[in-house]
Amino acid sequence: MENIYKIIVFAVIILLLIFFFVFRKKYPRNKRFTNYELLGIMLVIVSMFFSDANRYLGYGIMGAGIIIAVYAAVRENRRKL
Repeated sequence: MENIYKIIVFAVIILLLIFFFVFRKKYPRNKRFTNYELLGIMLVIVSMFFSDANRYLGYGIMGAGIIIAVYAAVRENRRKL
């Protein structure tokens, strides 16, 4: 059962990377996601798959994703000032 989770997570990461790189070029520069925001979003999505297998691992990955996304938002907000 653990192998199926690895395959699912790998497929989701690959699909998210393709999705973000394809759609990233379509939007103007000021509306694009930063690399930190993309990493945070991907960690939160991946954590949903790990929450069933190991709760602590899933919540840990989700927490890391949220912290990275908040850091990116604060950093972007400071640049605009």
